This record gives sequence, structure tokens and C-alpha cells, in this order.
Amino acid sequence: MSADYYITLSGCDDKTEIVLNLDDDQVGTLRKFATRINQRSEFSCQPKMKITEATQGQIEADTEAAAEVAKKKESQS
Repeated sequence: MSADYYITLSGCDDKTEIVLNLDDDQVGTLRKFATRINQRSEFSCQPKMKITEATQGQIEADTEAAAEVAKKKESQS
């Protein structure tokens, strides 16, 4: 079974957010990766990774952001 997950990478003054559709194996692997990243981020400004099930609002925002990036790339070519 797959579900949409909201993934954030946060540091002191910036954050990157995405929504990915992942199956159970993929989310398990990504959670292991996040655990290791967070263990190695020893200082307050180093990025931390968080994974939660995505809300409808997060899915819609991610879709809009992806469309904006694609439109910007298209206008530059």
C-alpha cells in the first residue's frame, strides 16, 4: 500500500518541503535515512529531516510549487 508523505529538511533559517507517494518499504528506508541524518546533525543549525503523512493542504501546496518550478524552467528555455 502507498500513501503521500510530507518530508521536511529544516536548518536554522531555511526549510525544504516536499510530498512523495511512498510504499511501506520506501517509507521504512526513508525513515532509517532520516534517523541517521538527525543523529549526525549535532549542532542547532544543521538540517533535520522529518517525515509525516501528508495532509490534503500539503499535497495541494506541493503540487502548486512543482507547477511553478516547471513553468519557470519552461520560460527559461
